[in-house]
Amino acid sequence: MDRESSCCGVNGVSMQTFDEFKAGLKNFVLLTRGGQKAVFGAIHPHYGSVVVKLFFQNDLRSQRELDISEDTTFDCVPVIYEDGHMLYEDVETLYIIEQRISGKELRERIRCAEYFSLSEAVGFLEQ
Repeated sequence: MDRESSCCGVNGVSMQTFDEFKAGLKNFVLLTRGGQKAVFGAIHPHYGSVVVKLFFQNDLRSQRELDISEDTTFDCVPVIYEDGHMLYEDVETLYIIEQRISGKELRERIRCAEYFSLSEAVGFLEQ
């Protein structure tokens, strides 16, 4: 699967800032923020409805998320359209732009104590 990769900041080329990055998107809104990443929803001019993830630490866990997307073709794994680095709060930060899949997160359904039918539970296990 081919995706674009931004490698600004090398050889004297200035790296794009977060504000410059989000100016190219519409309806840019924070969906969630945790200790390791922030997740935004947006409308991209070429990809349509997307999720933008900013990883606060460029570590093995972040790289695994990229690798899983490249190495699998599961319906439940979003397509990563683009990845690269930008300046976020004056720190070089890894970002990915991925396909937005509508619906509730499993974590949210569990937190709200929603129960699953047997067929839904089997479907999760088969994935």
